[in-house]
Amino acid sequence: MSTYTRPVQLLLCGLLLLTLAIAVLNTLVPLWLTHEQLPTWQVGVVSSTYFTGNLLGTMITGRLIQRIGFNRSYYIAAVIFAVGSAGLGMMVDFWAWSFWRFVAGVGCAMLWVVVESALMCSGNATNRGRLLAAYMMVYYVGTVLGQLMVSKLPTDLMSVLPWVTGMVLAAILPLLFTRIVNQNSEHQEATHIWPMLRLRQARLGVNGCIISGIVLGSLYGLMPLYLNHQGVSDSGIGFWMAVMVSAGILGQWPIGRMADRYGRLLVLRVQVFVVILGCLAMLS
Repeated sequence: MSTYTRPVQLLLCGLLLLTLAIAVLNTLVPLWLTHEQLPTWQVGVVSSTYFTGNLLGTMITGRLIQRIGFNRSYYIAAVIFAVGSAGLGMMVDFWAWSFWRFVAGVGCAMLWVVVESALMCSGNATNRGRLLAAYMMVYYVGTVLGQLMVSKLPTDLMSVLPWVTGMVLAAILPLLFTRIVNQNSEHQEATHIWPMLRLRQARLGVNGCIISGIVLGSLYGLMPLYLNHQGVSDSGIGFWMAVMVSAGILGQWPIGRMADRYGRLLVLRVQVFVVILGCLAMLS
């Protein structure tokens, strides 16, 4: 049986469209707020509400999938994301945009959980690694293409929101032509988080995720603002964001090989040191 079945291919097509919209908004929202003369701390709060929505969406999607299935959960999540995106056009206000970005964050996280879960349930023990690799490559390629779109297309608010919202709704279309079924229909016991966190290795992983989340959230939320303060144009910001994401793509394969050869903890320490050097270089 082929790894990339028709449902998997259509699921990845929908993910690509969604990732394009996510990348465009994540870069342009801080810039739009800056153009409206909002202070930096408010721009940071609006970005934080998006990631807070991600947290909530991640927590509620599992039960939603169990109750109504993958397809319907996907449709609901896409509509929530589209509403959160379109709502930005109503009025440029700190509180309003905080709310709409929170809604968009919930929808985005729900989409990620639905797509990842559907891919894992569509595969088996021998091909899940390839499915996850395909998911990550589509996500990164979509992110780079979204940033390049920022560098090439008009970036004012009302020029971007219509086609971004339309792209999110268009991402529903591939899933209308297939049905994602959980092939692992056997009963599975609930996973308990707290016993896992008692393990030292698990705590290290959780701490690493928290630190990387802080760094990535700051980069995606405030890097466009930083570049804008340095006098870089909106199109130039899109280009440099694409460069940053492309560097992440290029680093995936060698980092994985080095982690297997030299140990994950050593490679992680080196990576953290490199990130610190990069941040210091930007400050200089």
